[in-house]
Amino acid sequence: MPTPLYSYLPGYQQSFLTINSLLEILVTLINIFHPYNNHNDI
Repeated sequence: MPTPLYSYLPGYQQSFLTINSLLEILVTLINIFHPYNNHNDI
């Protein structure tokens, strides 16, 4: 596999991993709270 472009830039790979982790947390929170948003009419 070719090396990703961000690995050539100093510090960018760590930032990418941090952003990716935050996005995973955000998606998890959305998945947790989404069912409750569908029952607001109760």
